[in-house]
Amino acid sequence: MNSRLKIFLSNMLSIMFIVSSIGCLAQADEQQSSIDDSDVEADDKVETLFGANVPNTSFDLYSSSILEAQNEISFVCVINSPYELRRFELKCDEAKYLDVKLADCCIEGDIWQAKAKVWDAKPNSAITVTPSKANQQSVAARVYNDGGTKLNPKQLTALIECSYKSGINQFPAAALFTAKSDGYCTMKDLGVKINM
Repeated sequence: MNSRLKIFLSNMLSIMFIVSSIGCLAQADEQQSSIDDSDVEADDKVETLFGANVPNTSFDLYSSSILEAQNEISFVCVINSPYELRRFELKCDEAKYLDVKLADCCIEGDIWQAKAKVWDAKPNSAITVTPSKANQQSVAARVYNDGGTKLNPKQLTALIECSYKSGINQFPAAALFTAKSDGYCTMKDLGVKINM
């Protein structure tokens, strides 16, 4: 991973901490150095920053790889241009539905879109868009398990696409995702696709 992205992610986490706990972006520059990448692992960094505000989630901050199955997962979507589309695969066992919400993490005025797609006996999709305020969560985009696949009828497998719709146009940029289901889910980062 390049050092610019690591620095960006460290700064982004510091900003999110300040916004969450103090509610004031004006103090972000003074406290951005409160976390040192060399001393704190990614999981420890998330716990240190968010404490009890983080759902029961275990993920690698830089690759968004989920380490264990759970019914609520939080992850970060980072893109480097407005033309990028970041994709994630979520597999939820014994699930009837999957809700996806997102929030712009850092700069007020950015608008993000999440699209959830399920291909099973009755394919369905849902879209949600963030409000233009930083850290304000979107309404949920809900997809359903309508029979799964022949090989696994009780598993909901969804493709989640994260894209930047409009706003300040400062990149790299990030959105914070929460995926919640009545089943136990795992998530895989499928990487970036150019969307023109």
